[in-house]
Amino acid sequence: MPAFCLFGIIFLQGENNEFSVGEVTYLILMMNRLFKPFSELPALINETAENVVSLKRIIEIVNYEKEDVHEKQRCDISRGEYAIELNDLGFSYGANAVLNQLSLSVEKGEEIAIVGSSGGGKSTIFKILCGFLEHIDGEYKLFGKPMNQYSLKEIRKQFAVVFQDAFLFPGTIYENIICGYEQFSEGKIIEVCKLANIHDDIKMMEHGYQTVIGAGGVSLSGGEKQRISLARALLRDAPILLLDEPTAALDIVTEQSVRKALDLIKGRKTIIMIAHRLSTVKYANRIIVLHRGGVAETGGEDELMKKRGIYYNLKLASGGDNHD
Repeated sequence: MPAFCLFGIIFLQGENNEFSVGEVTYLILMMNRLFKPFSELPALINETAENVVSLKRIIEIVNYEKEDVHEKQRCDISRGEYAIELNDLGFSYGANAVLNQLSLSVEKGEEIAIVGSSGGGKSTIFKILCGFLEHIDGEYKLFGKPMNQYSLKEIRKQFAVVFQDAFLFPGTIYENIICGYEQFSEGKIIEVCKLANIHDDIKMMEHGYQTVIGAGGVSLSGGEKQRISLARALLRDAPILLLDEPTAALDIVTEQSVRKALDLIKGRKTIIMIAHRLSTVKYANRIIVLHRGGVAETGGEDELMKKRGIYYNLKLASGGDNHD
């Protein structure tokens, strides 16, 4: 700033070292216009450098070609009694062992909940199920066949996922549900929305399914966003539904509306839920308690509470009743 002022003074200096009111005013206006862009220049340089790094990473991901060595077999969901079978499953992130000889079977149409302390391997199980992690120890069967007999694309067709933070596009509710799949009829959209317990809420909106919800669904409540996300997952018609902390950020009333939606689809899909909030998991057919990389306890809530073990302590820590 002082350098600009000095330059302006030299530039405007008259023969008698005098300045008019207009010249001084012009100098002040010019300094204000020049100073702000130059002051922002260092931040712009840093931001540009960060964007260049991000762009390189995006290009690497887009251009990444990975050979799928799995055999191209179709998944027959009618095979066997179990949708998923994990036998002596082990996985480590470097030297950090997360899963250690974990064995777990999930019957077709069953709803199970996986609970445990943070870092216990819950999210890792989801990643393994969807084929995002390799070099696992043990056996993973999907509908009666080892997962290495399927292509990754075929494996992922068997799963639909609802995350804790529902991502919605800045378009209409209808566009967010079909998510680019134009082949679905309006009747099918309404059907999955009824199953997700969101149809009545949508019909009460002024523009119904054509309601524009804004970026991230800013015009919707947390429960509405989560149930729209659930409807989108149901539209995929995948036989297995994965729920990653679906009610963690919701209040009790909103959580109940999501729970009603899960009750409507119970038995139609195989449901596997990760949760820290134990008020949701008590309705599951089975609760799987993870501890030190393995299954420590399994059973219904009443059964686990009577054992007064790990689940009992988790329940007390979460503020639940003690079922004495």
